[in-house]
Order: sequence, then C-alpha cells, then structure tokens
Amino acid sequence: MPDDHDVQTVLGKVPVKALGRTLLHEHVLLGYPGWEEDSLYEPDYPALLSRIAGSLRELHERGFGCLVDVTPIEMGRNPAFLRQLAEQVEIHIVAATGFYHGGVGLHPYWRMKQIDDLAEVLIHEIEDGVRDTGVKAGIIKAATRVERIVPNEERALRAIARAAVATGVNVTTHTEEGKLGHEQLDIFESEGLPSGRVIVGHMDNVMDLAAHSSLLDRGAFIGFDQIGYEFRMTDAARIGGIAALVERGYASGLILSHDRVGNWMGRLTPFLQQFADQVEKTGFNHLTDVFLPQLLAAGVTEQAIDQMLVGNPARYFSGQGPSPRTEGATR
Repeated sequence: MPDDHDVQTVLGKVPVKALGRTLLHEHVLLGYPGWEEDSLYEPDYPALLSRIAGSLRELHERGFGCLVDVTPIEMGRNPAFLRQLAEQVEIHIVAATGFYHGGVGLHPYWRMKQIDDLAEVLIHEIEDGVRDTGVKAGIIKAATRVERIVPNEERALRAIARAAVATGVNVTTHTEEGKLGHEQLDIFESEGLPSGRVIVGHMDNVMDLAAHSSLLDRGAFIGFDQIGYEFRMTDAARIGGIAALVERGYASGLILSHDRVGNWMGRLTPFLQQFADQVEKTGFNHLTDVFLPQLLAAGVTEQAIDQMLVGNPARYFSGQGPSPRTEGATR
C-alpha cells in the first residue's frame, strides 16, 4: 500500500495508510441550485448534524475509516458542516470542489467564465480553502450528461483537469447511464491529466463488461458507486459484473461506494421526494450489511474486497492508478 502520500481531509492532511476502508463517492448534504433562496425552507442544522453523525459512527463501527463527500460547487455543498461533522466522529471526511453538469449546475455565472477563470477558483479551494471555512478540497468532481459533452461542460472539464495538474489533487466523475467516460478521459488527457488519476463514476448503471474493460485497460478507475440504487440497476447485476471483472484481473481498478445522500436540502417535489426516500432509506451501511455478504457468496474473496475498499482508494489518492491486471488472482 502507498505510504508516502497524504490526503487532504476537512480537518487537515492524513496519510493514505491511515484511511482504511473508504467510501469514495457519497454526499453528506445535497441540494439542487436555488434551494438556499427558498424562504419557506429553513434547515435544522443541529438535528442534521446529530442524525448524520450517528450514521457515520455506525459506519465506523463496521470498519470504515474515510468517507469522501463529492458534492461540488452549487449543489448544496457545506464545508463548515462537514468540518463540524468530522469533529464529532472518528471517520475522516474529504470535501470536494468542482462542477456538476449543465443540466442542473453550471448556472449563468459560471457559464460566462473562461477555462482559466474556473480553474483559478478550483485551485484556490484546494490550496487556500473554501471561503473562510478553513476547509480545503481533497478531490475534484466533474460531470457530464448522456448524449454529448456540450461546450459549457467541456470548459468545466478542462478547468478541472488544469486544476488537477496544477495541484496534484485527483478527479472523480459523474456519468449518466455509464456514457461518455472515454470522452471525459480524452479531454482530461489533452490537458495533461493521466487516466490513472481519474475515477469514471456510475459505471454500475450499465452492465457492459466490454465498456468497463475498455476504461480499465486505459488505466482509469471505474466506480461501481451507486450500490443499492435498485431503481437504476439491480445489486444482483452489480455483483455479477464485479465478480466477472475480478475474475478477469481488474480488481485493482474498481471503486465501491453508494452515492448516498445524508440529507436532501430544500422543499422537494413529489418526484424528488420519492427519489430522496429511495436514496436515503438504506443509508451509508448498505454496502457492509447487505452487499458485501452477497459479494462473498458470489465467490469474490475478502482479499479482492479489501483491494477495492482499501488498496484502490490508497492508490487513487496517491496518484498511482490501478496496479497491473492479475487475471484470476483474487477470486
């Protein structure tokens, strides 16, 4: 395991070897842009802090040492809340900077900015912190939609890559339906960011082993990071996909997480309330309580699981990329 690199958490730098099992794609608080201007909604932050701290204590009891909050600019991110939370629990928390896709994020203020203007903001949040919170970002979030990468999103992706190259902080992405991962990597690589410093996210929403393998062969990590989202893909299918990829020697490129939301901010429409209920109901412990026993029953070994939950996050944060493919060695 890498032992000479640090991770920037909300309370300061921590050696990667101290992280242990890590959830690399979660959200403590999440809200669509505009919720903070709703005069009819007033969050009860003390209650939220107590409830979410309880969830993270349960996660720590199950052997996890780190949770990465990948909420980007505009999407309900609250670094001060993350800092308060980290002060109450034993789990390390990593905060993000970055931008969401243009279907929800990238509002006009950001769309009018040039690439270097956007990169300057990201670099500042990594090196100096987010406003006056004292919290520095330790990961950069990127996102695209399904059909194509539109110009506003491309500018954001290029800014993200430039910030990553300038600071050494790595990138994790959102894809829709597992599409456009290669296009994301093309843009990143054209800006000098190697694929080994990128997690292409939400690839568990498409069970296409050829698509998975092509990204892994390119040297990127891929996220099976919406575990428990049965309304998008069954966990049974996810287990089959992971088992097949491990059998083919790709365990070192797989990232496991939930994409859970501790609390949706704002007054939700009926559709969003239904979605929030589905996302929140299994909490941050679904992986350990439900999914991992099923993965073991499918023949994936503890060694492979530790690789995905401990070794891979450590390599990712160290900027080393997946280790060489070892077919059949971990199952």
